[in-house]
Amino acid sequence: MAGSDYEGQTTNGKLSILDLSGANIVSGGDAYYQIYNYIVTSYNTQNSSITDKLSVLNLSGANIVSDDDSTNYYTQNNSISDYMFYACHELKNIILPNSVTSIKDYAFTYCIGLTNITVSNSITEIGLSAFEVCSSLASIAIPNSVTEIGNSAFENCSSLTSVAIGNGVTVIGGRAFGGCSSLTSITIPNSVAEIGYWAFGNCFNLKEFIVSEQNQKYSAIDGVLFNKDKTTIINFPQGKSGKYTIPNSVTDIGWSAFEYCSSLTNITIPNSVVEIGNYAFSRCSSLANITIPNSVTEIGIGAFDYCSSLTSIAIPNSVTSIGVGAFSYCSSLTNITIPDNITQIESTAFSYCDSLTSVIIPNSVTGIGYAAFYGCRSLTNITIPNSVTEIGNTAFSFCNNLTSVTIGNSVIEIDWSAFYDCNSLTEIYCKNPTPPNLGSSCFYNVNKNACKLYVPEGSKSAYQSAPQWQDFDNIIEKDFTAINPINKENCTIKSVANGISIETKETMPVSVYNLSGQKVFQSVINGNVKIPLNKGSYIVKMNNESEKIIVK
Repeated sequence: MAGSDYEGQTTNGKLSILDLSGANIVSGGDAYYQIYNYIVTSYNTQNSSITDKLSVLNLSGANIVSDDDSTNYYTQNNSISDYMFYACHELKNIILPNSVTSIKDYAFTYCIGLTNITVSNSITEIGLSAFEVCSSLASIAIPNSVTEIGNSAFENCSSLTSVAIGNGVTVIGGRAFGGCSSLTSITIPNSVAEIGYWAFGNCFNLKEFIVSEQNQKYSAIDGVLFNKDKTTIINFPQGKSGKYTIPNSVTDIGWSAFEYCSSLTNITIPNSVVEIGNYAFSRCSSLANITIPNSVTEIGIGAFDYCSSLTSIAIPNSVTSIGVGAFSYCSSLTNITIPDNITQIESTAFSYCDSLTSVIIPNSVTGIGYAAFYGCRSLTNITIPNSVTEIGNTAFSFCNNLTSVTIGNSVIEIDWSAFYDCNSLTEIYCKNPTPPNLGSSCFYNVNKNACKLYVPEGSKSAYQSAPQWQDFDNIIEKDFTAINPINKENCTIKSVANGISIETKETMPVSVYNLSGQKVFQSVINGNVKIPLNKGSYIVKMNNESEKIIVK
């Protein structure tokens, strides 16, 4: 072909214009493209570690040969077959014959010089990645005869400014126009019944969707794509900026609905919303604050990851699930209060929140997933409540400013590297009289000569003989049932009319309980806060310290 040979290797072909009008493409002849499937026939296992945690693979002496099942591609009747013009870099213009009914997978992928192609009314199918990375293609008119646009069909066609989707198209595949960074507007005809995931993702200049009023599946308001009844927001154009208020009809913020909307500064979520989907606000790098209403019950995987300008967020008690990596890499987030209905802090949920200084984990939590707080370098103290039974691997690794850790009395398993390189730790309070099992390198690079390990009365000898715990030189027995008075050097607490006033000199987690043990207030405080309370007696808790106060 014009730029790729039988084995898919680049050639010196210079063909730039190909007019196939009037031609008939028939099956048969020799293969025009081949993909080798390589297999390893033997290998030397010496010095290799092939386990469920593969770390080293030594293939010295291995024989990697072509499989007999290597795939050959041949012409097919009335079809631009798979890979037919793959990587024909010099091809600029092609006219297809009216006899062609389908453009198959990867047919024109990496035709980076292609500026014009005429798709005839006989074509019904545009396959997977058919025009992917045709980076010079400026416009495409998809005729009414086409019923399906395959996944990634026009992905990364970065010069594409105009797309006309015919009224026969029923399916627009996932990422079909992803990365078409020059697109500013897209019109969805009434025939479209399915739009795949991230179909218009990374279209950074896209400012509006226009949807035919006759379409039975989709609609648009102010250029934003919704389902027909406007209960789900599907895609907020990435080229839009400023503030946005989600309509009250919306109950579901769809997967990646606002992902990479880097110019969005403020979002208002109505009380109608119950679910924030996976990656819904991922990489909204200008989003500084957001209020989640108490109607929301679920925050999806990666929902707010890489929201690097987000400084604070209040998660209501209605939320019962926070997904994996939901707030990871929120590098400006300073504090977080996890609601009382959460039972599991999922893996990487708050990893690399570099500015996070304080977090309150409620008594509802039973498990902390792997890398949940990995790399939270500003976190100074953490209290793991008595409800938690397991701390996952690397959960607090590289929390380099962590000075104090309290581990609740129900923790029985602390997985490998959970506190790896927490080299500022000066005190650990472990309340379980039976030393929890420790995974490898659990307290690696913690100064075990200087760090004090406080354990329950009568359990010192058990810790002195337990693996890794025994490495601590200063194991001190402590009565954890006693109340430790709050250190007033960094805070003041006083009773005022109809409540109490608390002022802190640094960010501190604060909880207030009535004498029945019911939590009546929980937050992270930095500065002066008045907490409205009825008359009565209350217990104020800060970290491992408590104080009784009376509201008169």
